[in-house]
Parts: sequence; structure tokens; C-alpha cells
Amino acid sequence: MGIEYRRFQKSDLLDFADLSDDEWMQTHIELAHSMINCNNEIERCYVALDDGVIIGYIYGFALPNKTLIPEFMYVQPKYRRNGVGANLLKLLENESGCSVSMIFYHKSMHNHYEKLGYSTGENHETAMKTLESEEG
Repeated sequence: MGIEYRRFQKSDLLDFADLSDDEWMQTHIELAHSMINCNNEIERCYVALDDGVIIGYIYGFALPNKTLIPEFMYVQPKYRRNGVGANLLKLLENESGCSVSMIFYHKSMHNHYEKLGYSTGENHETAMKTLESEEG
């Protein structure tokens, strides 16, 4: 699998509608429209492509207080468990310029975020992670 990763481009709008035909389809379209109309450095979106076709993305916020809030990630089912989501999250973290990342997640994802370096609690659905700065 030769997966490529890059920042969202306005030309990606139509491809977001083709990501899935499930309950997430409307979310994909709304997030793509949000990014097209985005005129700030707070909102971030990165895509994963296989042979030029978008197969997943991550969307989040890099707040002025240097807190990263990854809000939504989607990877097509046949690409899951291959590191695509982890790579998207790492790209968002690295490009954010933030010093901490805070994820609100479903409790079924507890082990997943723990493996990615986030501090999780047994009953929490929030995970925190201190990010390394590029300076140090």
C-alpha cells in the first residue's frame, strides 16, 4: 500500500462525498465545506490517499493557547488497522505547532489512544498528550 498524506485542498470537496455511504457521509461533506470556507489557521484537515483517491482524513483545531483538539477522523473500513489513522493523527500533531493534544473519544477507543501515547483513565473519554516542540 503506497499511502500518501497531505493537507486538505479545496479540490477535495467532491471526494469527501465518496468516502462512504454510511451514517458519516453528511459529516464528511460538512467538514469539507467548513474547510473550503475556512479563513483561519485554527482549523486543520489532512487527508490520506491511495493511488490519488482519498481513503481517510483527520480534522481538528489548533487553538491559540497551543492546545490541539483532534475532532474527527475517518478511515475507510478496508484501510483500517494498517496505521492510516495513526499516521493522520501524527501528521496533525506534528504540523499543529501545539504543545498538548486533547482528544474526546468513545470509550471503545481507550486502548487505541493509549497506544498512541495519550494518557487515558479507566472511566474517562478524554485523552491528553504532551507534544514535543520542534525547538527541543
